[in-house]
Amino acid sequence: MQSNKRTLQELLIEDFDGVWGDDAVVSSGVPVIRSTDMREGKLSYDKVAIRSIPPNALRIKRLIPGDILVNKSSGSAHLVGKSVIFFPPDNNDYYCSNFIRCLRPNKSIVDCEFLYYGLQSPHFQSQIFGAQRTTSGLRNLKISEFKSGTIGVPNSLDEQRRIVARIKECMERVEEIKENSQAIKNQIGALLPSILHARFEYLRGSVDIEKLENIAEIEGGASLPKGGSEDLGNDCVLLVKVGDMNEPGNDRIISISRAFLPTSKTLKKVILPGAVIFPKRGGAIATNKKRMLGRPAIIDPNLMAVIAKPERVRNEYLYYWTQSLDLRDISNGGVIPQLNRKDLAPLEVPVPTLEKQEIIINELEQAEVSCSELRVTFEEADQECISLRDAILHKAFAGEL
Repeated sequence: MQSNKRTLQELLIEDFDGVWGDDAVVSSGVPVIRSTDMREGKLSYDKVAIRSIPPNALRIKRLIPGDILVNKSSGSAHLVGKSVIFFPPDNNDYYCSNFIRCLRPNKSIVDCEFLYYGLQSPHFQSQIFGAQRTTSGLRNLKISEFKSGTIGVPNSLDEQRRIVARIKECMERVEEIKENSQAIKNQIGALLPSILHARFEYLRGSVDIEKLENIAEIEGGASLPKGGSEDLGNDCVLLVKVGDMNEPGNDRIISISRAFLPTSKTLKKVILPGAVIFPKRGGAIATNKKRMLGRPAIIDPNLMAVIAKPERVRNEYLYYWTQSLDLRDISNGGVIPQLNRKDLAPLEVPVPTLEKQEIIINELEQAEVSCSELRVTFEEADQECISLRDAILHKAFAGEL
């Protein structure tokens, strides 16, 4: 393949920043693409902004098919320099926001899709971090340095299109792998709840059935004290907000939040470790998150806690039983779904002896570990897909594809 190293600048007819304009109603505005509409090399037109653009900008900043849109400013370094290629989904005129740089390829020397893939290639992407500067927490693309980046471009447009076709063919195979991996991950996500549900349903036929209120205390949250620090000494408790339920870490134990040294006034609000907490209102119920407290804590009013009575039930047994529940099924529904004590108190729990509970806990812990290992395996498969994409583009722009 005969090709020449060309700078991005040499491959463009023009490039310009987008325009944001003013608020507008749908009937009088035009669609403006934002960086949030650009994800993983694809453009989403579902939620594009409708803006009023000054007349002089309407003419000179209108996008045309084959334009390449580059994210030029973001708080995340890995998003700066990411690009998408624009092909309009309808007959409307489209524009891009002022956080995006529009690159207009010179189609007489470079195929627009070839240039788009060239910008994604590892060789070119390695130049992006050198073309960034930081201001006020944002990373901004230094356009002049960005445009000085080089790409190997075959002299023949037909050869460029052949390479594009080959890249697409390979990328389709990678996308199939990714979709299959995601489908399996979804099944793995449903596997543990299914195992738990089956286990507790089986127990119903052979052990005593108790109402939840008879084997556990059910507590609502309280207003969190102001302040808090990062000091997690033994005398401190956690202040747990509903948003903390999604913090990374051990899926079962929550021990990440602000720390607080309780006073005599707040001490009575403290919930002991081992309690199971979960959302009690609004959209958070749909997450179906339940976690155990790893430390003493005060929980906010958007959370509830179920605290095992130790003479009746083990903490872990109660935790696994709650994992078999779908909070949406037991909430009171409505526009803003809610969970109250009266919704939880009458729920029936199969309660074997404490010795039998220990055996069941061990069984379910093994199932949980196995499901977690499977999930990690397929998360690694996602990273392998990224590596495959990079390898394909590396070969394509090294003349090996």
